[in-house]
Amino acid sequence: MTFESAARKYLDDMQHQVRVSTFEIKKSIFRNYLTPYFKNKSIAKITPKDIRSWQKNILSKNIADTYLRRINTELSAIFNYATRYYGLTEKSA
Repeated sequence: MTFESAARKYLDDMQHQVRVSTFEIKKSIFRNYLTPYFKNKSIAKITPKDIRSWQKNILSKNIADTYLRRINTELSAIFNYATRYYGLTEKSA
């Protein structure tokens, strides 16, 4: 499963569980900060090194610390979702 596919499934599920404003923020984060970087990569093959590289890229942008934490939280959420509902394991990578 690609990162983009997992993200779409996660967002589809979240759409009915959070407020509209929260969902729009989630969509924006995935569209602007997560999917462009990890889009076609298999979620099972994303390594800690890939994440560090992505974080360095994000840190180079002029983004408020609180929003950076929110972006990182959403990245973590997609991995947690894929682990819980699609059998992603640490050994998958």
